[in-house]
Amino acid sequence: MIWPLLALIGWTNLASRTAVISPDDLRALIGNATAIAAVRGTLAETPHIKITEREGEQSEHSLAQVRVNTLQLGENRLPALGGIVVSTPAPLAETFFAGQAVEISGVIARPAAPLAEGLFDYRNYLQTRGIYYELKTNSTNDWQLREPSLASPPLTDRFLNWSKRTLALGLPAEDEPLRLLWAMTLGWRAAFTGNISEPFLRVGENAPLRH
Repeated sequence: MIWPLLALIGWTNLASRTAVISPDDLRALIGNATAIAAVRGTLAETPHIKITEREGEQSEHSLAQVRVNTLQLGENRLPALGGIVVSTPAPLAETFFAGQAVEISGVIARPAAPLAEGLFDYRNYLQTRGIYYELKTNSTNDWQLREPSLASPPLTDRFLNWSKRTLALGLPAEDEPLRLLWAMTLGWRAAFTGNISEPFLRVGENAPLRH
């Protein structure tokens, strides 16, 4: 009886995380549509920077996970339930951190499917974590803190910021070798672009200059 019971428990857990049970579920409110929306909710984690590289040029954008409690579509403000990921084409201020109540405006839709078979499936990756929608904003101006706000970031965020500043002491500017140092010592993943090996090779070439 143990093995059938374990299978039943596993199926029940999966169904509870993937089935649309509440009428306030974002999947029931939005479906497969793309819409201009404003969401209110709580930051599930501190936004982090993602560095992308295209044609030799690097750009930064912020990614954050938000637990939504209100969704506004047009003039209608509705209670909502679900997690989303928010993409912003610029780093956010340090005043945005885990636990803060926020309001964000942008375009909400299902994450894009992979362009070809065998490529990384970002949509499925998010769905395994209970996230079914992505909100894309135009700038950091689309973010607002809502009252009451927390007094200070979590201890882990404060430690990470202190560690980054300490490792940067004596260095002229924030550059790729410094970012990789943060990645290797602190687990700061923003330094990794599409090709992970290339930055390490470039750092190796410049290593004598860093001593």
